[in-house]
Amino acid sequence: MLLTATEIREALGKTYDMLRREFDPLVVERPKTNKFGREVFNKHTDVCAACGERGKDIELEAGHVVALEEGGKTTAENLLPLCNRPHKKGKYAGCHKLFDDGFASVAEMKNAKLAWINGNVDYQLRNRMVDRYIKHRSQPANIGSGEPNIIQSLLTKSATVKAIAAAESLIIKTSDEKEKFRLRLKIIEIMRRRSARGALEKSAKLFTVLEKEKSIPEDFKSWFHYEGGYINLLFGNHERARQRFRLSLDAIDKGTKYWEGKWASAASVLIQATLAVKGQDAPFANFRKSLGKIERMTKSAEELHGKRWLSNCLWNSIRLNLVENKIKEAHESWNKAQEHWHNITVLEGWDKGSRSTILAIGGELFACSAQKTSDAKNALRFLVRGLVLLIGARRNHPEGIRDLLFATERMLYLIGKRSDAKIVHDVALRTRDGSSWIAPYKTNDKSSVPI
Repeated sequence: MLLTATEIREALGKTYDMLRREFDPLVVERPKTNKFGREVFNKHTDVCAACGERGKDIELEAGHVVALEEGGKTTAENLLPLCNRPHKKGKYAGCHKLFDDGFASVAEMKNAKLAWINGNVDYQLRNRMVDRYIKHRSQPANIGSGEPNIIQSLLTKSATVKAIAAAESLIIKTSDEKEKFRLRLKIIEIMRRRSARGALEKSAKLFTVLEKEKSIPEDFKSWFHYEGGYINLLFGNHERARQRFRLSLDAIDKGTKYWEGKWASAASVLIQATLAVKGQDAPFANFRKSLGKIERMTKSAEELHGKRWLSNCLWNSIRLNLVENKIKEAHESWNKAQEHWHNITVLEGWDKGSRSTILAIGGELFACSAQKTSDAKNALRFLVRGLVLLIGARRNHPEGIRDLLFATERMLYLIGKRSDAKIVHDVALRTRDGSSWIAPYKTNDKSSVPI
């Protein structure tokens, strides 16, 4: 079995290189940026569309309104001038950098471009981006926390080994048994997310030890069973995963602040595990009720990233339609999800880490609709960029990778690359990933990870 992102990438070999060279938007579209950027700049006012400035220390760059990382294209319609400013003490980054980091929404940038073209810009978008940047720096580093913490700060930088070391150090220093339990559970979560060989197995072992050693504090029961469910899900033990996710849902205290996100997350993965067990016999009507409840809750949630859970709900609606083979409804769900995604900033749950999920779902959707070569190539733009994000230099477990690989295989057959399609098919079959919705890996080992 292929267990890590590195192993999957190496198994794909030259096919991975071909996919990047021919279909990855960052490879195919990026070289066109300067050419189309000059075309845009020459037609209109030669200033930044977000702040209206250009000076000695300010360089203009062609920014993509819809990022290449999200399936955008390098066309005059999708480019606008944004400033790049050198880093100086007390000075904020340029508008291009602020936008790329999520401090303005795609919808805001579309409006900025339209106003820039018409010559009636008030150039206040930069001020809003800077205000959001300042506010974001003062926000908690993790959802539901009252203050930033070193472990979560390290995780945002993908420094998983350092985060584990920090947690282990804090365990030694504290005498609070409840805090020790929380830190040990956090290490289990980090290990579960890591892509390194043996990380998932170690996470399962630590989970079993913790369950045997300690009584579970009430505050952590939901999180504890969620982690147990997720470990089983990734291993392909879907019935065990379902049992744990159900316990997680039952343990959520609805009187506790921030419970909406916990409920939404546990309900979503419970749907995944149930689909893997029941397939087309799954209770789709109940699933849709759950997703409807998530959507209603998260719209009014007080939680820091409430709209992030709404995004997850909308993406899951697309997946559900795909599993049911309701392609028309899936496209309608895609449009709704994209509209929401393009109207939120990093303060409301926009997150670069979500791009691989969006690309995988979009690629699968367009692959299901593909009938000709051009359709297949469009689907591959999403699938390949998602593939690169999942296994390129990834430190997290590449979830949903089996669905993405099987969709890539179908598109390669459609464009006549049969030998490459066979390689992708072989890799997909050997990849252990129980989190895919359409073709999840299912374990045949009944003794595997009995947690």
